[in-house]
Amino acid sequence: MKRENEKHPVISLSGESFKHYLINRYGEHVGDYAWKNASSEWAEPVPSETLNQLYNRAKTEIENSGGSLMSYAVVDDELVNCGTVDAPWPDNCMWVLQFNND
Repeated sequence: MKRENEKHPVISLSGESFKHYLINRYGEHVGDYAWKNASSEWAEPVPSETLNQLYNRAKTEIENSGGSLMSYAVVDDELVNCGTVDAPWPDNCMWVLQFNND
């Protein structure tokens, strides 16, 4: 039974920090991108298509474990949900990862 006031672990990350999280957590499993360069030196930008693949993998994993992955941005002095990720990658979003307690 789910308790109404149950607390869940939450992490919020800036756009750049979220990219680092995705690459470090999921990067080795996607495509032929040079992950050693990306994770250690950040010499070349990660393509939006690759970031979208990593995001989809993270979202699936987090939601399958009972959590959620959301993104927010400030637009005209209001906090709005960025919705889903589509190319190009949304650099101005704040990412919120909510995990299940289990």
